[in-house]
This record gives sequence, structure tokens and C-alpha cells, in this order.
Amino acid sequence: MQYLYGMRIVGAVAMGLSGMAWSTFMSIELINCLIWSGVILMIGYSATAAVLAWLPLAEKSLTGIFIAVLLAMGMLYLLVGRGVRWKEKSDLDG
Repeated sequence: MQYLYGMRIVGAVAMGLSGMAWSTFMSIELINCLIWSGVILMIGYSATAAVLAWLPLAEKSLTGIFIAVLLAMGMLYLLVGRGVRWKEKSDLDG
């Protein structure tokens, strides 16, 4: 329940009001975290396998792909940052 947007506080309040013992709560949380991490691990593993199957040359050029993604993210950061700074400056001027 804590991984759904906006439900973390609701779940915590409900657990607190239910009078659940700490040992039970911690056991449920441990199981919850193990399931969540397993799901995220499998999604990542499956996505990687799909990309490597789709791009047969990706294994040989992972460094190049990584650098290209970093450069694209950097350019996006600069463009968005300049847009925000330009908007803030125009708001102050006018």
C-alpha cells in the first residue's frame, strides 16, 4: 500500500490505529519489501533482455549508448534549465 501514490500516510495511520503489534508490522513490511524488490528486479531484468534482443549490437556498444544517453540528458537539462531561468527573469522584469 505504501507504493501507491498518496497512500503511504493512509496506510501508516490505519496500521497505527489497528493496534497491530510491532513484530507483526515488521514481518509484513519485510515481506512487502521483498516482493517489491523482486518485482522491480524482474522488470529491470526483462527490460534489459528485451533491449539486448532487439539491438544485437548493443552488447558491443553499451558504452557508446550510455554516453549518448548522458549527453541527451545533459542537453535536456540545459535546455529546460535555460527555459526556467528565462521565464523567471521575464517574470521579474515584467
